[in-house]
Amino acid sequence: MTEMSAVIPVMTISEANRRQHWTVRHRRARAQRRAAYWHLYVTFEKCQLQTPLTIQLKRIGPRLIKDGDNLQNGLKAVRDGVADWLGIDDGNPGLRWEYLQEKAKTHGVVVIIRKDEHET
Repeated sequence: MTEMSAVIPVMTISEANRRQHWTVRHRRARAQRRAAYWHLYVTFEKCQLQTPLTIQLKRIGPRLIKDGDNLQNGLKAVRDGVADWLGIDDGNPGLRWEYLQEKAKTHGVVVIIRKDEHET
């Protein structure tokens, strides 16, 4: 395996300046995390991937998030779901996370997982 990818059909938003009750934010994050985990599980089953890995999360949506920090924050629940599927803590030094975004009429997150062959 050198690369695997999947499109997770979730809507992500900039969470930084949202003024919502914590339960609303919690429900949204839990749904995104579960969607990421189960979509990867159904698509690829449970994988035993070895680090180092580069994981690219590309947000798809009708509007771009202007601030890179807000983009990363908006994809946090998806990142957690990917890490759950991998069975690795998302802060593991063997994981390198990259964040991108693309403007489109639909919503989703493209997850691309690459094995880094050059690192040990």
